[in-house]
Amino acid sequence: MRQTLSKFARSFKVAARKKVATTLAPFLRPIWGGKGCIVMLHRVLPAPTTPRQRFGPEQHYEDSVEHVEKIVHWFFRNGYDPINIDQVEERIKQKNGRRFVVFTVDDGYIDGYQHIRPLFKRLNIPWTFYISTAHINRTVLLDAHLLERRILAGDIPITLELPDSSVSTCYCNSSRECDEFISKVVSFSKQMEWEKYRDWCWEQLGRQNLEDLADQLCCNWDQVREMAHDPNIIIGAHSVTHSPLALVSAPQLGIEVRDSRKIIESKIDMPVDHFAYPYGSVSMRVIEEVKKAGYSTAVTTTCCNLFEQNARHIHALPRISWGANDETTFNTAVSGADSFILFRGQRFTTRGIPD
Repeated sequence: MRQTLSKFARSFKVAARKKVATTLAPFLRPIWGGKGCIVMLHRVLPAPTTPRQRFGPEQHYEDSVEHVEKIVHWFFRNGYDPINIDQVEERIKQKNGRRFVVFTVDDGYIDGYQHIRPLFKRLNIPWTFYISTAHINRTVLLDAHLLERRILAGDIPITLELPDSSVSTCYCNSSRECDEFISKVVSFSKQMEWEKYRDWCWEQLGRQNLEDLADQLCCNWDQVREMAHDPNIIIGAHSVTHSPLALVSAPQLGIEVRDSRKIIESKIDMPVDHFAYPYGSVSMRVIEEVKKAGYSTAVTTTCCNLFEQNARHIHALPRISWGANDETTFNTAVSGADSFILFRGQRFTTRGIPD
């Protein structure tokens, strides 16, 4: 009963905050719209012709090609200049001038090559593709994707011995049960060393199954190399294993930050100057490592527009994300209303980031 009341209270609080943000959005946009924003995307796919049932957290990281194009035109109509990530610091420092928007895409899914690239090319939009080398090398653990596919294929019930030695079974009696089961499983990826979690995934989900799925869903190096030589595309680094960097050891952090850059540069024969923190997992220790590695910028997943003070914190740049095809959330995020409420009237720099 107490747990149910707690969930209800959290849901009510989120809904109330969203309502307040929606109301404040038109009034805050002139000031809290800032100098511009960085947009964060993950997967972008053609809109399905018929509604699809979805399970697990990955559905919240998908958007449709049609909706992204609609958003691009919104920025055009509202006088934003589309620029690339390497121009951000200069534009933030300008005293006057039009607002700007930077489009970024994380991870390395095949959507970047098949759908985002032709869309942005047609619209003449520069963009940055942050690559996790695990995605391209087929070592990424697409656990949530695999579990969702098993459920949709009717491969149920699913019983797994979890890393904490407990046993969990999903009978798929409801969407909520499926969502909670997948979320419970993938939560261990943020609690364990990557190699230990990888071994667990291989044992419980099947190494070949995971590699085959990565082969279907991720770019290959030839495609990344081709995109790197497109003048409208910048390739950035997004770690080696796509682990939450604030939780990894010091030696592993060095590998994630430095080796990802070396690997990508060796494959595309071009410099890699920009970094994105996986899951937005960041601490001052991680930021210092990224600085020492020589990256020009780094982006978080904190939802906020850009202001002049962000130029002093160029390795902790916030980004705007609005969820799958959610017009209301997009409007409140770009207006600055979300961040105004979240940070209680303060502008995000590195305040609140742990040591």
